[in-house]
Amino acid sequence: KIHTETSSAPTYMWFFDQPPPIPASTKLREAVPPGGYGSFHGSELWYAFGSQDTKNWAWTDTDKKVSDQMTSYIVNFARGGDPNGAGLPRWSRFEPRESRAMRLCANTGETPLANRPMMEFFETYYQSRPAASAH
Repeated sequence: KIHTETSSAPTYMWFFDQPPPIPASTKLREAVPPGGYGSFHGSELWYAFGSQDTKNWAWTDTDKKVSDQMTSYIVNFARGGDPNGAGLPRWSRFEPRESRAMRLCANTGETPLANRPMMEFFETYYQSRPAASAH
């Protein structure tokens, strides 16, 4: 939201929701919860970098599709400041009053923002903090 208020460049927001196929035998910090780990912070990296081949997991055609979409969006954005391109679901600029983001998953498409009350809490908190001084 701050970027939309302080920059003339367009802002795009995404929500990653494609759980990687982490085997139950994989040792992470916590035991595997019922239903698996789901999507978690950092789980999008295998998709964003197209690096599923670094893990011998049961990746599906859907995982490959999500990865292809994600890398295409990133490349398009890097090239011209707009993630949209041929064959991709349309991704609208982020508008704070509309509160929508691109949900990257098996059925990629725009969706209302998840956890809007939590985002508003942090927005209020950070607005109340003194500005950082330049060094």
